[in-house]
Amino acid sequence: MMLVDNLRRRFGRPSAAVRGGAILGLAAILTLAAPAAARAQLDVAGLVGYAVSSVDTRFSDVEAAIVRFRNGDIAGAKELLDGVRQRVPELPPSQVTLAKMYFAANQEAQGRAALDEAATKAPDDPEAFVLLGDLDLQQGHVTGAALLMEKGLVLAEKLQNSAKRRRSLVVRSTSALATIAERREDWAAATRVLQRWLTESPGETAALRRLGRAQFMQKDYQAAYASFAKARELDATLPGPDVTVGRLFGQEGDDAQAAKFMDRAMQADADNLNTLLVYAQWALDKNDLDLAQKTLANAKRLDDASVDALLLEGVIARLKSQLPEAEKSFETAHLLDPVNFNAVNQLALVLISQTDKEKRDRAVKYAEINARNFRQSAEAEQMLSSAVQLGGLNADSSYLVAKMMYDSGRKPEAARLLEQAVSSKQMFVQRGPAEALLAVIRSEPGGAAGN
Repeated sequence: MMLVDNLRRRFGRPSAAVRGGAILGLAAILTLAAPAAARAQLDVAGLVGYAVSSVDTRFSDVEAAIVRFRNGDIAGAKELLDGVRQRVPELPPSQVTLAKMYFAANQEAQGRAALDEAATKAPDDPEAFVLLGDLDLQQGHVTGAALLMEKGLVLAEKLQNSAKRRRSLVVRSTSALATIAERREDWAAATRVLQRWLTESPGETAALRRLGRAQFMQKDYQAAYASFAKARELDATLPGPDVTVGRLFGQEGDDAQAAKFMDRAMQADADNLNTLLVYAQWALDKNDLDLAQKTLANAKRLDDASVDALLLEGVIARLKSQLPEAEKSFETAHLLDPVNFNAVNQLALVLISQTDKEKRDRAVKYAEINARNFRQSAEAEQMLSSAVQLGGLNADSSYLVAKMMYDSGRKPEAARLLEQAVSSKQMFVQRGPAEALLAVIRSEPGGAAGN
C-alpha cells in the first residue's frame, strides 16, 4: 500500500507544519455539517423515522421487508414496501427505501439503480435526487452533485405529504449546496443557501457558524460577528464570537486585527473551554509555545479529558521533541475517541518518528486503520473532505487524505487537496512528498484538479 510504504519512512523533527493549523484549525471554530451520507441504519426507525411522527405498528411490514432483504428475497421486500407506502403516503417511494437497504448492505451499484428507478417512476419526489447528489458529492463529482441537489431542493420545497420529510430534505440539500459553494469559494452562493437552511431551521448552530464564515470571507465582518454571537447564544459551549473572528483574521494574515479580537476574547470569555483551545491554537500558529502551553493548561483545568486539548498538548510536545509525552497525549485522545482521524494520524506520526521497531510497526497499523476507515465510510470521507477544504485538518493530514484519494482513483480530488496544501504559506513535514505526488497526478490522464 502506497500510504503504508510512505509511513515507513523516517519523519524528522516536526516543523512549523505541525504548528500551522495543527489540530483544531477551523474545525474547532466551525462545526462542519457535511451532508449526511445516503446510508441509513438498517432498521425500521432508520428507514422511516425521519419522515413520520412516530414509528409504530403501521410499519411492521418494513421490519418484515428487512428480513426478506437479508434473506435475498428482493422482490418480496419490494412488495411489502410498496404496500406500506400505499398505506402511509408520508414515506418516500418504495424504491428509495429499497435503495437505503442496499446502501446499508454496502451494495452501492444496486442502490444507485434503485434511486434511478425512483427518479424515473416518481419524478416529483425529491429524495432520489438528494441521495444521488449525496453520492456524487462523496465521490467528488461536484458539478453533478450541485445539479442534483438544486433539483432536489426545488422539489423538496413543493413536497406536501410530509412536513417532517420535507424539512429533512430541505436541510440536507441546502447543507450540501453550501458545502459545494464553500469548496468553490463562492461565498455569496454559500450565504444564500445557508440563509435558506436557517429559514427552515433557525436554531441550527452549525448553519449559523458556516454562515458567519461565508460572511467574513466577503468582508462583512459585522454580519459575521453577529452570526457567531447568535450561535454562541444558542449553545454556550461554542467558542465565542471574538475568538472565532480573531482566528479567521489570523488565517487571513491580518495579525493586528487577530490580536485585537483575541485580547477581547480573553477578557470576556476565558472560562470557556473551546475559546481557550482556539486561542491556544492561534498562539501555536504564531510559534508562541509558552503562550499556547499556558492557555492549554487553563483549558485542561476546565476539562482534563478534552480530546482537542490532548491533541494540542501532543503537538506542543512534538515541537519540543518530547516524543514519549506526545505519544501519551495522542494515545489517550485515541482511547477517548477511537474513530477520531486526527488522533489516529498524529499517533501514527509520533510513533513512526521513533527508532523502536515495535512502535514503528504500530504506526503502520494505525495508518492502515485510518486508510481502512476512510475508504469504507462514505460519510467519514465526505466530512474529511469538507474539513480539509475548510481548513479543519493540518497539511500533513491533508497529504494523507490526498494519498488515500489517489490510491482509490480520485485523482482530481487528490490534486485539489494537494494544491491547497503546497500553496499554503506554512511549512509542513510532508511538503516534498506532497509536491512529488501532485506532479505525478498532473502528469497522468484525468489528473487535473476539478471544481
